[in-house]
Amino acid sequence: MPRVIGLMSGSALDGLDIACVDFSSVGAYPTEKWTFNIVHAEIIPYSADWAKKLSTATELDARSYLLLHTSYGHYLGR
Repeated sequence: MPRVIGLMSGSALDGLDIACVDFSSVGAYPTEKWTFNIVHAEIIPYSADWAKKLSTATELDARSYLLLHTSYGHYLGR
């Protein structure tokens, strides 16, 4: 049974959604049936600084966007 951790930020930019989910399947490909169980989920609110950075990301030039992308990746890793 695979256990997966997923991260996402919705368009509201209220925080980072994190879920730990177990998946299982019955049957054989391509007609197998998948089920899931959410083991744990939570939202980590963004600081005002991160919410502002993410909300203006579409206005950045390529270099600034790359720097934000890298910084956000480090944030997620912590």
